[in-house]
Amino acid sequence: MSGPLILDKTAIRLPSDLRLKLVMEDPEALALALLEALGDIGEFAEPQNDNFALRAALFRACELAIAHRKADVRVLGTAEAFVRSFGEDGMLEQVIRGVSLSLHDGTLYQRTKRVHNGNEWVEEVEPSPHRAFLKAAAYDRLNGTAGCTVVMPKRVAYDGEEVPNPHRVRLRRGDGRLGEVELVVMAVRVIGMSPMTGAPAVLDYTLEYQPMVELRAALQELSESAIHAESAAVQMVSEDDLRRQPGWRYIPLAGGVGYVCQLSHAAVRRCFTRYARTNADAIRWASTYARRNALRAHPAFAGVSNVAIDRNGHALVPMVGWTGDAAAMTAWQRLVQALVAGEAPPADVEHVELQEQVELTDVEPETAAPITTPEEQEMLRKNALIEQIDALMIRLPASRLRAAIPPGYPADLSEDDLAALLSSLQED
Repeated sequence: MSGPLILDKTAIRLPSDLRLKLVMEDPEALALALLEALGDIGEFAEPQNDNFALRAALFRACELAIAHRKADVRVLGTAEAFVRSFGEDGMLEQVIRGVSLSLHDGTLYQRTKRVHNGNEWVEEVEPSPHRAFLKAAAYDRLNGTAGCTVVMPKRVAYDGEEVPNPHRVRLRRGDGRLGEVELVVMAVRVIGMSPMTGAPAVLDYTLEYQPMVELRAALQELSESAIHAESAAVQMVSEDDLRRQPGWRYIPLAGGVGYVCQLSHAAVRRCFTRYARTNADAIRWASTYARRNALRAHPAFAGVSNVAIDRNGHALVPMVGWTGDAAAMTAWQRLVQALVAGEAPPADVEHVELQEQVELTDVEPETAAPITTPEEQEMLRKNALIEQIDALMIRLPASRLRAAIPPGYPADLSEDDLAALLSSLQED
């Protein structure tokens, strides 16, 4: 139970778990849960016989509500779902299903941070001991009910220009060779239905991802560690006070401050080792964050970023999806195909554009979710080819470069075209 019923002059507000039971569970389960909740509200009802009257009235209301809803509860696949029909001919149906998430199955996570409580430092759970953040895998699972389509446009806006999507910016070393990835800009389009009305909604989302944010997040965690040897190995200093010390590395933050890190410490070395892996896999990480954040921002998900969990670390999240007759679904698929092809949303379709950066608080504590869709797999293969081609282009004279690189490189070239181009450059 999440707490007692709250009584006022006009309404009884049920805890969220009971509201979900009202939609999802059988009559007996709801009746027992309501009676359990009513056991906490005796102090609100005087005299005692009014409390019994209130119990009886609410129990009867519960029975009527269940009788009204029971005809709309169906078994879809292996789970029960609440289904409501819209329109005189029932051409569109709203499906509400509870989706299970957990701290133990890779869909939820919590953070801890050190806070000063009086005379001592204590570990505090974020967002709270009774709530948890959603990982990328959680949004993919919720989308199994919401039914949104996620696609990657061919091009993305960067620095006032249209460039291939995703766009990667790499540092150059002193010898002119390409160095680590500084920035990945990626565009994602999410096409789905509004949870309230079933109306189409389109979100065009652009993410700017700096792999360095992963390193900063890991170093921040170390600097706040309850273990003194770890916190002492990562210290925040002002750039004005910075002195070069052998065996230490300075990582800038913002506002003229940054971390100095003792490279001989094992925990610090693990942070830099993980950063090296993250940087080598920057496109994959950017894809994970872009997909997660875009789904979270779409109206179908109502901005859900954290959820209540029970004592076992589990959550049941109600999600809305839509289905309908052949005519409704044909019209919807026709719209989706046009939007997937890159067409602008029609004027009567809700359209939101959003651009974000991955912040320190947005970093998931474990490795990026695996690439699962064929589109993302193709994107990774094409980017691997482009990276090899770019490395060879640096060594080519300008005259050879103009003759070898076809117009539209790299956005308009297929995977086979890129492979052929790489092969021709390697022969030179």
